Parts: sequence; structure tokens; C-alpha cells
Amino acid sequence: MTVLCSGIGFFYGAMMVGAFGAFGYGLLGAIIRVPAGFIISVSRRLFE
Repeated sequence: MTVLCSGIGFFYGAMMVGAFGAFGYGLLGAIIRVPAGFIISVSRRLFE
């Protein structure tokens, strides 16, 4: 999940802003992965 979110953020930042934007969006993606992982984990348990 970390690699996926960071990779998407890095790619988006590189395409839209440049090298510094790629780092910023990659870091933002790494921060977003925590609540996203929690939601996925909880929702999987609800539907078992």
C-alpha cells in the first residue's frame, strides 16, 4: 500500500509540477496510505 500510494503521488507530482512536486506528492501519498490501509482492513473484516 505504501509503494502504491507513494508511487502514484510521485508520478502525479512529476507530471504536473516537476522534481520537487514529485517528492511532495510522494510524501503525501505515503501519509494517505495509513487511513486507506485502515479502511481496507476494516472493510474486509466486515464482509467476511
